[in-house]
Amino acid sequence: MSNAERPKTPGSAWTSRRLLLSGAAAFSVAVALPRASLGGSWRPAKTIRIVTSVSPGGTTDVIARLLAAHLQATWGQPVFVENRSGGGGTIATAEVVNQDGDGHTILVTRCQRVSVVGV
Repeated sequence: MSNAERPKTPGSAWTSRRLLLSGAAAFSVAVALPRASLGGSWRPAKTIRIVTSVSPGGTTDVIARLLAAHLQATWGQPVFVENRSGGGGTIATAEVVNQDGDGHTILVTRCQRVSVVGV
């Protein structure tokens, strides 16, 4: 059966596998990003903000909230998740790009093409 013929109904194996893989990829990128770009000696000085490009309740949102709980326990600073859905990820990405590059704002998004228009 080709991908065009494969059923894409909620609860089907195809949909579940796709959600699992996209969630796992988003989580691995979100966890690796702070370590790779900031180094081992960096500690946050203020509240950490995680911006996600999806609506509350989805797989990516749940992963962002799990990441927030882990970072809060590790760093001892408040961490909150802000959902900025819409525009195929453009709204959330533009929000993060326009912040200070101090490591206190993290983008968690799905595996998709994300473009920033007019930033």
